[in-house]
Amino acid sequence: MSTVTRPRPKPQFPVELMGVHKTFVLDAASGERVYAEIRPITETDLSQVQQISQGYSKPAQNTASYVLATKDKGRDKVEGILCVSPGKHNNTNSLSVDGVDCAPENMRDSDNRNLRYVGSRLLEYAVKISRREGLKGRLHMLARDTQARQFYENLGFDGEGIIKSGKHFFLPEKNADKLVKHLQNKIKPPNIYST
Repeated sequence: MSTVTRPRPKPQFPVELMGVHKTFVLDAASGERVYAEIRPITETDLSQVQQISQGYSKPAQNTASYVLATKDKGRDKVEGILCVSPGKHNNTNSLSVDGVDCAPENMRDSDNRNLRYVGSRLLEYAVKISRREGLKGRLHMLARDTQARQFYENLGFDGEGIIKSGKHFFLPEKNADKLVKHLQNKIKPPNIYST
């Protein structure tokens, strides 16, 4: 009697947009939680997104774009953007992070930083997308500047090969778990049971 092995299902491509994800980031001055949502980009977000990510127009085919938004006087304020697409890194299927950008006032080295963990939360969400697509949390990207490279290395990405346009980074599945746990320990959710 022989056993029939079925091939594992391939990831669903193009990347299908996920719904709204409730999360929070931290106020840079007070450390207080600021509630946010990560959701697919909408037409009404475009002007804010273009201020954050120069040259952004519309997502390319097979690319999914998300924003991390907070509320400011009842209106959505885009704090960061994430663009992902299917890809391969060293012949291994992984999710390509085509862009992750934060508003200038949310960057680590900003003199008047407003929010902390915007970029980290967006990459955590990319890990969730990768897992949902059957890619086990694997991500890869190209970092173009030194500040971005340092950020990715701090989050557990492996830097590989510098080329003219930047440095390649890969987040293997074991480091995806570390990234998520690191953020859970750094940014603890509110304790709704405290008295």
